[in-house]
Amino acid sequence: MSNIKRVLTQALTLLTLCTITQFWAAKVLADAPARPPLPPTLYVVIGGNGSCMAPGVSSVFPDLQDNELFRGFTSNIAAAGLLTANDNVLFTCYEWLSPMMRLYDARYQPVMVPLHEAQLDEVVLSRSANMSRVVIIGHSYGGWRAMKLAASPFLAAYMRAPITLVSIDAVSKVNCPRLREPGCRGAPSDFSPEESGYLNTKTRWLNAYQTRGVLLNSGMLTAAHANVEVVSNHIAIQTDRTVWNATCEWIHPKLCQAAR
Repeated sequence: MSNIKRVLTQALTLLTLCTITQFWAAKVLADAPARPPLPPTLYVVIGGNGSCMAPGVSSVFPDLQDNELFRGFTSNIAAAGLLTANDNVLFTCYEWLSPMMRLYDARYQPVMVPLHEAQLDEVVLSRSANMSRVVIIGHSYGGWRAMKLAASPFLAAYMRAPITLVSIDAVSKVNCPRLREPGCRGAPSDFSPEESGYLNTKTRWLNAYQTRGVLLNSGMLTAAHANVEVVSNHIAIQTDRTVWNATCEWIHPKLCQAAR
């Protein structure tokens, strides 16, 4: 009889320990989220000269003309899980040798509409409300415009969200008004010390560039916090894996490293 009582006591003890262990494990799993929530982000993606002439239509965003930069963004940033329902994306592209752009607002106006480049600052300000940060990415003329946008006194005065800047083979519209000008080869040099200083102290700035392009290339920008030189050309750099890996980690290091 005592043996039966001892066996029952041991069994009850083991069952109690198992129940406590299962309860604790379930509580830990329930309390631990799969990943920390991402801050709501406004992405501003600015294509270069003539990028509005893209022939295709995006398979991700309806009615968006699918140029190389937009394809690089959607296939890398979206694939890494950085885009959430709380985010918004402004895609802008330049007409050929013109101050006119087209704007595609993924949340509020998902169709391409005309926009003068001088109006972009106001659009970004209006869309930045309730956003935790603004990520500005630009290529070629769009890279130069991204830098000007990030250094905008207007945004500095009225926008609260911090800026993350990524310039990709930036080419100055001032130094390179048309192809074959000397200013088309090399980093933009028309920024004042005040503008460069603002970009260095008030933004997080990644600059990617190539130097092998025959007609167009950029270069190192000393005010940037990181410079990445890639073996590419002015067109192919828009979808270059090295550029987008660096961009992804610049925007959200832990998430992008875990995705690889």
